Amino acid sequence: MLPSQRELHKACRVFGVDSHILSKMCSMISKHIRKKSENVIDVLPSYQSDHVFSSSYVSIVFVVVVKKNSRYLVSKDNYECYIKGENDYSSEGEIVAVKEMESDIQFSDAVLENIRKCVNKNADDLLQKHSNLNVILPSLMKSVGYTSGKHDIKIKPCIALYVSVKGYIPLNETPFEKEIDGFQTDVLEGEFEPFIGGPNQYHEHLKMGVAIHANVSIGGKISGGTLGGFINHSVHGLCGITSAHVVYDSAELARVKNAKELSLIKTVYQPINECMSAFGEVVLAIYNEGSESESGMEVALIRIKDRQPKDGSFPEAFNNLEAGFDSSNQLCFNSGEVREISNLKRRTEVYKFGMSSGITRGSFALYGGIVRKDMLGQCNGFGYNLKKSNENYSNWREPLLQNKEILVH
Repeated sequence: MLPSQRELHKACRVFGVDSHILSKMCSMISKHIRKKSENVIDVLPSYQSDHVFSSSYVSIVFVVVVKKNSRYLVSKDNYECYIKGENDYSSEGEIVAVKEMESDIQFSDAVLENIRKCVNKNADDLLQKHSNLNVILPSLMKSVGYTSGKHDIKIKPCIALYVSVKGYIPLNETPFEKEIDGFQTDVLEGEFEPFIGGPNQYHEHLKMGVAIHANVSIGGKISGGTLGGFINHSVHGLCGITSAHVVYDSAELARVKNAKELSLIKTVYQPINECMSAFGEVVLAIYNEGSESESGMEVALIRIKDRQPKDGSFPEAFNNLEAGFDSSNQLCFNSGEVREISNLKRRTEVYKFGMSSGITRGSFALYGGIVRKDMLGQCNGFGYNLKKSNENYSNWREPLLQNKEILVH
């Protein structure tokens, strides 16, 4: 039988917040809450107290992390719970960041260097003691009274500590120190994002250049590719374009080959990892090798049913800066203009975005190249040939894949 909330508080008073007995009781309740709903991602036993070691009463709270938009679908079962949406954070940290960017305050180099040294010196110890600590940053401003209704941002060099959820201390851990080596601490909510979202990260709104797949496998591994541009199709509505070999295996490509157009309905996913989610389905495909008078092409049309794009932006590439793009000069294609081949001059500069190659630059050379791709690992050895295609000479070498578990075209 599960202990009640009242019994939890009694155990806390008798044995202490860091006792093995209390941990065991909370672990049982956490498992129970987790099993109650498929919307629950995790349950974190925590406590609330400003003076845990001197207070006669400590509040035990279960932080329940739930899937997006399902905060009201989880039963608390008479336990004190704080329901937190996945990736939901208060705006306190954003307010501080905006104020800091807008401010023209100046501190001496010595002060800034001391903050940096303080962070480096104490980082390992802080990360070891506090399991919910995500980011440690030097900050020139400190947030005060965010939940009191009298929020203020003070100009004060401090150490900003970003946690998954503020105000709830994980069981068996101590609160953050108010001051570290002479610098006050400021606890905020947030997490580390390596960049705005690479091709193989989940995108709530699809972008040109993201990694997609349709459960085609080569050698037991998922084979995927890059989502191209978007079009408004007269029959299928908003669609994305990709190469046919990205979404069809060798047998399916053989069926499509040299047919005027063929419909082989398949579900398409993004990205190519455990976070994958379906966003649409293949509705049309063409694969013609071409001839002396006709250009070869292999292309598939994906009807977008979910996660519609917002603009013509691309994911973050590992070589953005090298390619000459940054936050003030982003790679994008918002015009939707298409240039006819007859208007393409030799050496017209072009950019290409690939999920594995990143941003590459080149120029059109001669019209009429021939390409061949063997589908290695396929039992029937089927590949594809394209005649009279455009040639593009890249000025940058394309890097090797870092994730060798994923094969891409």
